[in-house]
Amino acid sequence: MKLFILFFTLSLAASATYGQALAPDRLLWSSTRRLQASDFHIIAKPGTGGQAQYQYDYNGHPTQFMGKRGNNQLVRNMLLCSASSIDTTGNVTDFLRFEQTLFDIQEVYIRRLRQTVRVSAFRSLMVGNQKLKAEEDKLTVEAAKRRIAYGEQTNYGTLPDKQIEWEATIQSELAALSDFSAE
Repeated sequence: MKLFILFFTLSLAASATYGQALAPDRLLWSSTRRLQASDFHIIAKPGTGGQAQYQYDYNGHPTQFMGKRGNNQLVRNMLLCSASSIDTTGNVTDFLRFEQTLFDIQEVYIRRLRQTVRVSAFRSLMVGNQKLKAEEDKLTVEAAKRRIAYGEQTNYGTLPDKQIEWEATIQSELAALSDFSAE
């Protein structure tokens, strides 16, 4: 028991060292701030479109994920601006709408990951995170398949009716997972 208390205390003390500041070329997902052309730091050749690079990270110690409310800010969903490109000669409005929807889809799966992390935090601390890693991998695959389906069904954001349907579905899913929002 003393060993457990010592380990737990050390974990709490060390947790402050796990946090890292957000790099200046990363943009956190936001429900209010939509993607802008200036967020894409690479200007693509005319006619080539563009592409956003999204990533997520864990920014904390497992003890910070524990509890009913957990700390949602510890799993971050970001745009990597310095690796994202845009063709400014193309339809920038449609491109940004398409990429924003992809970012929103990513946020749905990040919220599901936060949900999983919160449920699994104590177990991960005590016996390791193999199960959590498997769930993370599963969610990553699901998110990738969902982004592909979205691109295909909307013809990469060029079919307005399908685009509106997808946006409504994603916003509904985000609302259902609001307990796991980082905002």
